[in-house]
Amino acid sequence: MALTVLNKIGTASILDNAITSSKIIDNAITSGKIIDNAITSGKIINNAVTASKIVAGAAGKVLQVVSITKTDTQSITGTTFVDVFSLAITPLATSSKIFLHCSINLSANGRYSALKTFRDSTQINMGNQIGSNRSRVSVSSQTNNDATNDSYIMHNSSTSFLDSPNTTSQITYKIKCGNTNDNATVSYINRPHSDSDNAFVHAGSSTFTLMEVAG
Repeated sequence: MALTVLNKIGTASILDNAITSSKIIDNAITSGKIIDNAITSGKIINNAVTASKIVAGAAGKVLQVVSITKTDTQSITGTTFVDVFSLAITPLATSSKIFLHCSINLSANGRYSALKTFRDSTQINMGNQIGSNRSRVSVSSQTNNDATNDSYIMHNSSTSFLDSPNTTSQITYKIKCGNTNDNATVSYINRPHSDSDNAFVHAGSSTFTLMEVAG
């Protein structure tokens, strides 16, 4: 009598716990051998997938993203820098990098408004210290109140930075705005200085995004 081998063993024919990780040779199971939707969250035991197992071998991959969009306006008077954005993220590994990107509409009723970036209470993403009086910032407002009709223009600025926080504790990143020269100058987010209700006056949207990148 001929014996036919079907090359297929049904899961019902395999005893519980008969196949262990020690019995599977390295690289025996590849993604091409796993059918679509075969592995569901219900089939993964609690705590089986840890941060260290995700990060290992994933250098350069984006592990998580947090983002916030601001569509309202904000007016900030003077030289005290005030929060515009505040975002928290908890890295999966100490080797991870955090990529920050902020696209923001920043205007003012005078010159010298700016943005500063902070990791918790530490200022980051700024120019080198040159001399003793220059203000170290992430973004400088493009406002020039000597330019014709500049008060009706909403200026967009952006800044990006790759940070190395070296922690798995929660971090809060902040974008703060203020003026570096005049305590009477008003800085504006998502609107120009002249805010009349006309089609040539724009209302804007600003976004702050954090991406954890495996190191």
